[in-house]
Amino acid sequence: MGFHDPFVYLDGNQRDRYDHLRRSVEARQGLSLITGPTGSGKTTLLRKLVADLQASNPPIFFFATPITTLDALLYACREQSGTTEENSSESADPLLACR
Repeated sequence: MGFHDPFVYLDGNQRDRYDHLRRSVEARQGLSLITGPTGSGKTTLLRKLVADLQASNPPIFFFATPITTLDALLYACREQSGTTEENSSESADPLLACR
């Protein structure tokens, strides 16, 4: 693993959830959403995931502010990926513009 944090400990259930999340990201299908209260380890988990998947370079977005609508999510994805509406897919599915 590229991320060596002595405070990251995954018990059996957490390891299963992490492995499921990792497979989901590696498949590059759909959206994986990590939520939880402040201090619950979301950022640490995602840093570990990014470090573990560094070679495959999956599209992972971090949002530090709450996103409450689909339009706001799509805008944030486009902004982080550098995709604008002018150069996005002509598809009827607006989520394809975030790829």
